[in-house]
Amino acid sequence: MHAIVATSLTKIYKTVPNSVKAYVRGMKEQGPGLWAKNIFKLRAQKMRTVVAVNALSFSVEMGEFFGIVGPNGAGKTTLIKLLSGLLYPTSGNAKILNFDLIDHHEKVKDKIAYVSTSGWMGLEWQLTVYENLLFYADLLKIPRKTSKKLIDEVIMSLGMDEYVEKTIPQLSAGMRQMLTIARGLIADRPIIYLDEPTTSLDPFARKRLWDFILKRKKNRTVIFSSHDPKELEGYADRIMIIKNGKSLSISKPETLLREFSTSRIYQAELSNISAFNLDEMVEIIDAFSVADKRIKLRFLLKGSLNDFITFLLSKNAVIHNITRSSPNISDAYVRIVRDE
Repeated sequence: MHAIVATSLTKIYKTVPNSVKAYVRGMKEQGPGLWAKNIFKLRAQKMRTVVAVNALSFSVEMGEFFGIVGPNGAGKTTLIKLLSGLLYPTSGNAKILNFDLIDHHEKVKDKIAYVSTSGWMGLEWQLTVYENLLFYADLLKIPRKTSKKLIDEVIMSLGMDEYVEKTIPQLSAGMRQMLTIARGLIADRPIIYLDEPTTSLDPFARKRLWDFILKRKKNRTVIFSSHDPKELEGYADRIMIIKNGKSLSISKPETLLREFSTSRIYQAELSNISAFNLDEMVEIIDAFSVADKRIKLRFLLKGSLNDFITFLLSKNAVIHNITRSSPNISDAYVRIVRDE
């Protein structure tokens, strides 16, 4: 049985061009004069169209862990909000547990739990962690006897017992995110949406989260977005790669990795050279600066390793280390996105 079937799901936004927004922010007039000038300026402008989700069609099986990955602005959050019933599609539709996303909007929302990276902004800041969870359970109309057991289970499983009496301003960013996750997971729903859930979490908190979700995997479908290749490789049954609202690939992690099993992927730490000077020798997968004006690279060799080292020495680059590296999901993701 399919948990989710999306058919040509599309979301288009219309927004004012950035140049107009800058004009409005820069105006010094106040009161009615400002209001009138803004209206005339906006009416004279052609609205800019942004296609956030572009005719996506896919299905997710019951009990499947379905990962979504893509560049910033690719449409991941918009897609999850559409499937959650928080946004209406511009066109297309989806069925969630055989309920029509549009015609059975309220029934769909009763079947899902949704956790987002910005969910902490909706917490009740004057309440403690425990009171927030109890309040949310009351909103879901979960009987107090049941909700208290659920809350205790979530608190212990996610390692939140040390700060249950703290209010929101007393929490770190990671603690707030964990509370947001806990709030979403106390709802015993068959479908769980996790929009980059481990943002701000330390490695121990991440492991506790995934252990808890895996423990409750039976009869639950999990759709999650992430930029962490270890999460995608470790937990996703299939991965959808999207860019500009379009699906570029839907594959099992092992299938994506198999395509790179023979690739000569290396990582290096260099100084006295810019990554931009290396394009003729390597295909850079990832590059970032570190201390002491060094750069770290992951790359595919276009020629031989000896030729690359000779090239670096001819540019007076300092080679701190070069090692062979195993392919990961990020390598496949970067290649697919770049080839599009």
